Amino acid sequence: MIKDEELLHMLLGELENAEIGRRWYVAMAIAKMGPPALDPLMDIVRNGSVAKVAAMWAISEIGNKKAVPVLVDELHSGEDEFHRAMAASALMKIDDPEGVAQVKLALSEGKDMFAELFREVYNR
Repeated sequence: MIKDEELLHMLLGELENAEIGRRWYVAMAIAKMGPPALDPLMDIVRNGSVAKVAAMWAISEIGNKKAVPVLVDELHSGEDEFHRAMAASALMKIDDPEGVAQVKLALSEGKDMFAELFREVYNR
């Protein structure tokens, strides 16, 4: 029988290597594993993996405030506006006061592309 830790390790490997459509199904499965998946997901975000966006989504589904500093870093220094918008969306979903304040600050900077993408991915 596969233990949760082994399953998480397998799913994280698949998240990194799967085609983009399948990556989202893997991210959904990882998110359902809850807090034990949080640290490896934050590592994916920090390391700039191709699975970074899916990892941020899974983090937002887990909803743990421990991820706020990693997402704030991505919000302010993400590789492009889409990655920044995904970080902002995750921060809003986690609903930590510091994270929300950082999103409001980023939106006040007046970058139209970021604001437009944020509205699209946050969809609220």
